[in-house]
Amino acid sequence: MSKTAIEQADFGQTIRCVLPIAAGETIFPLPGRVVPAADRYTVQIDATSHLDPDGHDWRLTNHSCQPNAVMDVDRRELRALRPIAAGEDISFDYNTTEWSMAAPFACECREPGCLGTVRGFRFLSHAQRNAIAGQLSACLRGQLMVETLAAD
Repeated sequence: MSKTAIEQADFGQTIRCVLPIAAGETIFPLPGRVVPAADRYTVQIDATSHLDPDGHDWRLTNHSCQPNAVMDVDRRELRALRPIAAGEDISFDYNTTEWSMAAPFACECREPGCLGTVRGFRFLSHAQRNAIAGQLSACLRGQLMVETLAAD
């Protein structure tokens, strides 16, 4: 039985928790197809590949600057960062999977410390990067290492 459902929100469709989800629990897998170009729904796999949801529901997982989930691109799953109560929208921080967003946008999460504009990890300050370091995809960890070595 699924612990989530697609529901209508003020801003459009969202994935909402309908049964409690434990911290660390897999919320759902990330099926899709690998494509060479990013768009507003893809997730970066490496410098030249992106995972397209190909119509699967995970395309509706919204951004939050204080997310309750993390996208594990390597394992192709979305996992709970903390316990998620029924009624909460499922969200992850898009900056943890995208070096540079294909479609930057004004964030309206209204969370403390909201970034205002979501453009991708490369545009974050050192402090902002450190705050999400534990949630980064392998691709971004690698890109960060390349950037760090180039600066030395």
